[in-house]
Amino acid sequence: MHSSLRWVYCRHHLHVSAFSKHLHRAAKLSQIDKRVTAHTFRHSFATRLLENGTDIRTVQELLGHTDIRTTA
Repeated sequence: MHSSLRWVYCRHHLHVSAFSKHLHRAAKLSQIDKRVTAHTFRHSFATRLLENGTDIRTVQELLGHTDIRTTA
């Protein structure tokens, strides 16, 4: 892990702008040229769960959606 990013994983509270700054730095260090946001991770997380056979109701609960149509 890159030394400048290590502290992100040790703190309990992190301001959104600080997270975003470090996320963009990590993407750059990883040579990811696409736009990366925290919401990108949320979508990727849900997609991987569904691809691996997780029940859509479980994904709905994990994402905090009240309506299944939002998850689908």
